[in-house]
Amino acid sequence: MTWYLKPYGLPKPKINRDYTRLIWNGKHYPPGTYNILKGTSITASISIKNEGDPGKVRVVIWDSYENKAIFSRDMDMSAGQSTDVSHTFTMDRNYAIKIITYYLDPADNTYKKYDEYG
Repeated sequence: MTWYLKPYGLPKPKINRDYTRLIWNGKHYPPGTYNILKGTSITASISIKNEGDPGKVRVVIWDSYENKAIFSRDMDMSAGQSTDVSHTFTMDRNYAIKIITYYLDPADNTYKKYDEYG
């Protein structure tokens, strides 16, 4: 008798748009482009759910103006798991904020974009 291991599929880290917000001065806003006073503290509150198989995912707060990450976190997620990630930063210039999720593809050991909001 020969045993075969069924390979796992890939994680699918979906951003929950109802619960993903930028928060400053006590108000909640979706990710996007805003004119905000320099020195303002902003909290990005991000909610994601893995709608795929277990695996490694990456959540990134991306600034389109500078074309670089403000924040990034890698984590292991089980199938069906939901999690919240938050990060607070201070405005030192104008930002165009996007939230992006990636999954690690074990076939070539690289992260690939899955979802984007903003």
